[in-house]
Amino acid sequence: HSVSNGEVRVSSNLTRVYAVLQVEIPIVPEADIERAIAVTNRVGSEMYAEPEWSTKLLEAPAFGAIPSVSDLGVTLRAIGRVQGADRFTAASELRRRLLVAFAAENITIAQRLRQPAP
Repeated sequence: HSVSNGEVRVSSNLTRVYAVLQVEIPIVPEADIERAIAVTNRVGSEMYAEPEWSTKLLEAPAFGAIPSVSDLGVTLRAIGRVQGADRFTAASELRRRLLVAFAAENITIAQRLRQPAP
């Protein structure tokens, strides 16, 4: 689509003040959900406390919701506010830290079973 500048009447900048960081991690149904939530909150607080991230994160990322439950597992969602320009790098770093912390705590990440090759 091509829109000429003269046709634009309203535009919105959704990251002018802040952006929402959102990370979803699926865990197996047998996992201790309360412990996984506690680990999520701890990891978000630790990240926020670091000087490198304290200027990029506007609040500590924390557990926000369980957006889905299926036979594959339970999805935990961590949310937080972040500087708009840092939303992708912060989400990636939080995801990495959560994966490391869940592995250390023996919280298993849910995975889809691979289809056998034909």
